Amino acid sequence: KIMLGLRCLMSNSCDVITMVGQTQYSGVDWVAFRGLRLTLRDDVKPQLVVAQPLSDGWHGAERTSVSFTATDNVGIAGFAAFVDGKRLADLDRHCYGASSNVLPAPCAETSAPWSAAVDLSQVAHGSHVLVISAVDPAGNIAERAFPLLVDHNAPATPRALRIASGTGWRSENRFDVAWANPADGDESPIAGADYELCPATNAPYDSSGCVGGQVRGEGLSELSALELPGDGAWRLSLSLRDAAGNADRDRAATLDGLRLDREPPAAAFAPLAPSDPTRVRLTASDAASGLAGVTVEARRRGEAEWRALSAQPEAGGYSAVVDDEQLPAGRYELRARVNDQAGNQRIVAALADGQPLELQLPLRGGTALSVGRSTRVRVKSARGKPRYHRVLVRKPHAGYGSAVALTGRVTNAAGNPRSQVPVEVLERVDLPGLEWRHLATVTTGSSGSFTFRALPGPARALRFRYPGTATTRPSVEEVELRVRAGVTLIPSRDYVRNGHSVVFRGRLLGRPIPREGKLLTLQALTSRGWRTFATPRAGGRDGRWTYRYHFTDTTSTVRYAFRVIAPKEAGYPYEEGISRVARVLVLGRG
Repeated sequence: KIMLGLRCLMSNSCDVITMVGQTQYSGVDWVAFRGLRLTLRDDVKPQLVVAQPLSDGWHGAERTSVSFTATDNVGIAGFAAFVDGKRLADLDRHCYGASSNVLPAPCAETSAPWSAAVDLSQVAHGSHVLVISAVDPAGNIAERAFPLLVDHNAPATPRALRIASGTGWRSENRFDVAWANPADGDESPIAGADYELCPATNAPYDSSGCVGGQVRGEGLSELSALELPGDGAWRLSLSLRDAAGNADRDRAATLDGLRLDREPPAAAFAPLAPSDPTRVRLTASDAASGLAGVTVEARRRGEAEWRALSAQPEAGGYSAVVDDEQLPAGRYELRARVNDQAGNQRIVAALADGQPLELQLPLRGGTALSVGRSTRVRVKSARGKPRYHRVLVRKPHAGYGSAVALTGRVTNAAGNPRSQVPVEVLERVDLPGLEWRHLATVTTGSSGSFTFRALPGPARALRFRYPGTATTRPSVEEVELRVRAGVTLIPSRDYVRNGHSVVFRGRLLGRPIPREGKLLTLQALTSRGWRTFATPRAGGRDGRWTYRYHFTDTTSTVRYAFRVIAPKEAGYPYEEGISRVARVLVLGRG
């Protein structure tokens, strides 16, 4: 009987021992074998420890790796990575050959950690399972499985990109931008945005002066407190990035209207022009947002109130007129508030050389205007003899239907005539609520005089205005034209017996008549003067009136005198008017 055994020395080589019969090792004989093949059995699986697992969440087309270590009693022969059962990566250590190995632990050398690289560009879009395996020389396998989410598609273009805090120029470098994200569907969610700010004047695909940035955030749909690279107008391009890292700039949305101006306008007063001393000019400009408006103000020395002047735009800035016709005389200081489109303001109170701008009013030469109805009046001389000279009556009277000739004269402050200058004539009828209306413009002669013929009409005020020039002040005078009302009186008969009646009728001539009519006063002349005995009313449409009177107390033949009066009253633009006297002969009872 022969028994074989193995004696392994130093765990790396084995000797074959032959035994014959029942003897022990010491008395056996050595026997040689040829073609002897031994097989070792190993039922122990490797121990797989993942040092760097697959990251959670979505993955794009990048290459990813899983780092791990593995141990086994005879060593690790190789590793492999599978996605949905398809081998994507493997590592054969080439440490074990089944036909030539003579070592009991042929792959015992450790080299950890190992890393398996997985090219996700070869993995289809969607949800998968990644399996990492380690195998020992005996074919025992250890596995670890990981869920794998793959997304190869970049997000769609963001919708409704807008400036949440409003458009227009602003002086604070802070812009809030918002948009609407596309639906996720079965793809990875939005995890950030890539943006680029370029000057608004850039042509498409011109990146000169552009500045880019990234913002990360789950479900991000706004950029808060976005800062522009500098003052000026900018264009924003924004594309979305998903959780898998996919992004496509060709799917970017663009937005104009980001405008920043942090500098106030430049402005200064210009020196006054002697040919136009009341016009104040201001040079003003703003390089970024442009000018929005200018307010020019004047304040008389010793007063707290600033008076606003009307400023008008002109080439290179603005101008305003210091109206020395309306403003009281005195020394004035001026200032201007210059605003740009972003809300920046600069207050200017000096000329370009730094000297403060102050004005002494009035700025223009004075003008005297006199006008009225020329009337010859008598005055006493030093020797007691009467003398006559003409005066201008500013409140002349006129009968109904009469024209009135008015004369006037325009001179400078020294009394010298202003010839060939215009004088505007306006009128306002003496009724509540009516405004001034322009009638005509007359021109003065060589002596500075002019004449205006006021046509027949109601009582009214006439305003004469010399408009002035750039170097002479305007002047205004008013004439109050008092026109007496016109009214007629006609008795139905010239004589009548006592006990009979007479119908008095007539017509109110002045227009307009109040809609409700006009009250009249019918009077008779008695020994005690004119006495009122009736108050008829003229019609509002045609002004006609009538009144019947019955004579009862006349005992002798008497010729009576009658008249009708149109009193002055509000709503009727005439002074008191009196008709002609009408006479009626009344035969008494005797």
